Amino acid sequence: MKLFLGKESNNKNIIKLIYFLGISLFIGCGEAIPAFKEIDLGEADLISKKISKVKEIIAKKDKEKESVIASGTTMQRGDKGNANEIEQIDKVTIAEFFDFGSNSASPSVDYLIILDNSCSMEAITEAVKSGFLSLLDKNVLPERSQVAVMSTLTASDDNFNITGRGIAKYDGIDAEPGFLDFINKSAIDNFKANSSEFTDQFPLNGCENKWFSPNQTNPAGNFCLESALQTAKSCLGAEAGILAFKQLLEKYEMQLFRSSSILNVIFVSDTHDPGVNNLKLMESTPDYTDLITATNKHNILAGINFHALAPDSKCTDESLHNKTYYTLAAESRGYTLDPCIEDDYSEFMHQMVTESQSPDRAVFTVSQEPQRILSIHVDGMPWEDYQFLNTRTIEVKGLDTEERHQIEIIYEF
Repeated sequence: MKLFLGKESNNKNIIKLIYFLGISLFIGCGEAIPAFKEIDLGEADLISKKISKVKEIIAKKDKEKESVIASGTTMQRGDKGNANEIEQIDKVTIAEFFDFGSNSASPSVDYLIILDNSCSMEAITEAVKSGFLSLLDKNVLPERSQVAVMSTLTASDDNFNITGRGIAKYDGIDAEPGFLDFINKSAIDNFKANSSEFTDQFPLNGCENKWFSPNQTNPAGNFCLESALQTAKSCLGAEAGILAFKQLLEKYEMQLFRSSSILNVIFVSDTHDPGVNNLKLMESTPDYTDLITATNKHNILAGINFHALAPDSKCTDESLHNKTYYTLAAESRGYTLDPCIEDDYSEFMHQMVTESQSPDRAVFTVSQEPQRILSIHVDGMPWEDYQFLNTRTIEVKGLDTEERHQIEIIYEF
């Protein structure tokens, strides 16, 4: 039973309400949400006063201003959780406000670029970099977006630390940045220390973090994105990006993306997975269902979209292999562009970004670990249909994703 105290504290019926939340409720990763004790009259009075205070804040708050807690300390959006606004009511009580649905304000969006790192990709890689950075001037990227880059290098079936079948190997390839990991300064430094070839293809040092904001730079003034798009440009022979993504998920067996974010995976290649006439590799290409299942195993996402910047026509010596990237994009309502007929990717990037910010699932991550939910409101109305997915992420059920909703969660921590 969930408790909503919408009336004043002198309502005598409040004495009869028992507040139990999460009894025997287990989330997917095996954690349990503890049961809560019975509320006596004194507690009920206190809870009612807290909710009344929140109502006052809601009535007065300026939605254009940055969220601040009661002490006056600014709490930046997205630092912890994905609330649009946070108000601390007292030492143990917080009200958090979320925007959900079509055209929702400033969603958390993770962009993962899976880049074909072979020798034929020079022109495409430069156009991707230019196209993505052009969006900064247009101000279309979500305020709370972040980017990471990995390569299409795949691993051996029985050892995720060494490159797999079909790949033309060179000394140090297993240390190449982007191999089943996101590219950062540490990966680039490690490659330079462990490879005798292609190190000159990484003149930029990169950034410390594997995830970075689209316009973030390192101390040298280089865009993190520009550094992360560096590859060895060796002639690999196999570029199985879909398999590489699934192997990434299987290798780490942990949360890789922000809870409640919308994940957009962008495959960039001049061929399609696997990029080589190797029957075993072609049979190993995961389908849409495989990827969704693997992604959701350790991640709680508001949506997953797959996009493809890959050929629709045969304009190189590469094989198209049934246009596997296009198939994946179509099943997730993603976007595609043929680099064989277009050398300016800015419009594709713009469309992909603006049309892929709507969530499929109403999941919200709060900034603190709740000990007790006091109330949840949707568009000002009390809402009873919700559940914990982990200790800080709550799914609110029954919402129309085509409509825009305002969600308010009040809790003690």
